[in-house]
Amino acid sequence: LPSAGGEAFRLTQSKEGIRSFEWTPDSKSIIYLTSEPRTPASQFPQDEKRKQKNDAVVENGEKLRRQFWVVNVEERKSDLIFPGDFGIADFSLSPDGLQIAFTSNETGEVNDYHRHRLFVLDISPGASTGPIPIDCRPGSKFNPRWSPDGSRIAFDRRENGHPDIYSIGVNGNNLRQVT
Repeated sequence: LPSAGGEAFRLTQSKEGIRSFEWTPDSKSIIYLTSEPRTPASQFPQDEKRKQKNDAVVENGEKLRRQFWVVNVEERKSDLIFPGDFGIADFSLSPDGLQIAFTSNETGEVNDYHRHRLFVLDISPGASTGPIPIDCRPGSKFNPRWSPDGSRIAFDRRENGHPDIYSIGVNGNNLRQVT
């Protein structure tokens, strides 16, 4: 919805909805997390369930990879950034807009919450590497947030059910317990 007034317009065509999103620093694009598109054969049953207002969740049902996309707000065109994995939970865009910090258990299994690790993905033009694990120590990691200068990432780490906030250098060094 334009802040100066006017009609709202749709930016994405993701049938599975948007899990989370962040503006890029230049405010020209939005990075978003969504589930991969279903094949036509697997989409038909989902459409039928929606028509019947059937919102039942099937335990151990079909899993879809969670993917990062970018949409240019002016052009309204989306491009896939990273094909993702099944367990991406949340993410944060770096202050320069060139990296994404995210957490994932890589399985998508709800009961694998204790396996969430912290990753950094380089999305700068020409980047060819995949996500790099930053903290592989025991305990689940959630809610990554970049420091204003982009040198560190704060996150919620839970070990044995006890939550604390930690901070780590982008290179995976210098882990600090903040709380």
